[in-house]
Amino acid sequence: MKAIHLIVLWTAAVTTKSTAPNGRRTSSSSSSFWPSLVAGSTTVPNTKHADDDVCTTESAASPDALIERFLRDNRNHDDTSGGHDDNSTTPKKFHVQGWRWHTLSLVRDAGRLQRLALRKISTTTVPTGSDAVEDDSGDSDLDMAAEHVIDFNMKGLHAVEDELFFPWLRSILVDEKSGVVHAANVRNAFGAVLDSIETERLFVRKLASQVREQARIASSTNSTPTRRSEAASNVAQMSSTLATRTRDILTRQEQLLVPAVAALVPESEQKSFNSRVIRKLGIFDSRLHLVGMYDAVMETADIVEEKLFEEMIPMIPRMMIPRWRRKLYEPKAGVLEGV
Repeated sequence: MKAIHLIVLWTAAVTTKSTAPNGRRTSSSSSSFWPSLVAGSTTVPNTKHADDDVCTTESAASPDALIERFLRDNRNHDDTSGGHDDNSTTPKKFHVQGWRWHTLSLVRDAGRLQRLALRKISTTTVPTGSDAVEDDSGDSDLDMAAEHVIDFNMKGLHAVEDELFFPWLRSILVDEKSGVVHAANVRNAFGAVLDSIETERLFVRKLASQVREQARIASSTNSTPTRRSEAASNVAQMSSTLATRTRDILTRQEQLLVPAVAALVPESEQKSFNSRVIRKLGIFDSRLHLVGMYDAVMETADIVEEKLFEEMIPMIPRMMIPRWRRKLYEPKAGVLEGV
């Protein structure tokens, strides 16, 4: 049972989405919450060596443009006999869905932290006048909330990315020895994109460190109401930036890396990689992450994403979400909603 609870977190299949007249999202439209993964299709034909046709004279093009051309050539390539261990002509899918949902949950949590900080500002009374005496009673809510968002949610995501996911991507998309991407300029383009994303993630990590520090000040009994209000304002501003920058990272990954993995990595290898991720997350933390992922998916009001979650998460873990929310999640993250 524990193995089932864990293995589903980072495993699923990608589908397209659009907005229905009732405001919920259905399939096949570029207006979906998630960017179109592969030019209107989230499945990629089994291809091989399509990058042999990527002209080296395009080396002056941006890395993103080169990768998009490479992915387009893969989609249009008629050779379905190789590139993966199996020779099936069945369209290939992206299976490391927990990566998407985990990143989405961080975007959501950063937004919730911003709103909590704004509420704290509005309820903090700053004494005025020369005879005013400032109350030194602190409020630990903001510190507790930041601890969950930064020290648990973001830390868990970044640990998996740093130790497993990005090294794995580099070994496939950048390393010539892998034999997966044959054109040197395309490999270099993937390397440049990964470098750029990791630079942006480093910025996010440094920003998150500042959020934690300001949240501590805003919650400290050693801080005056004036100082706490200023710190809460800083938390609100930085959390907003944290959410925006993380969403930007997610968008770029969805546009370039997700379709590349779907096109180039055998489904069996993707699923094998998932087992490594599950071991990294651990049983207890995986339950907390599952609740956060579920809430993030449901908040999108994306009917296809909801259906994907329901299809890929077995019934028993889904049935356990309310209990895990009450017993495990709310004691740590409930403060974000004033629970």
